[in-house]
Amino acid sequence: MDDAGIPTRLIADHLGHSRVSMTQDSYLERKAVDPVTAMALEGLLDNPSAPKPGINRGTDLDRRSETSR
Repeated sequence: MDDAGIPTRLIADHLGHSRVSMTQDSYLERKAVDPVTAMALEGLLDNPSAPKPGINRGTDLDRRSETSR
């Protein structure tokens, strides 16, 4: 039913489950990982020491927080 695109709530109702989570945990498979997410994670594994976007290393703010410890 999941592969046919039937909503999980309807599958749960058909199986007599009061909670959708019961149906998801017991009967539905996890879907394939989003390709963009998988590529990003693989890139991190390939080059773990590369600076990550959005992370400011060595800024004055970082140095101040280190000295206040």
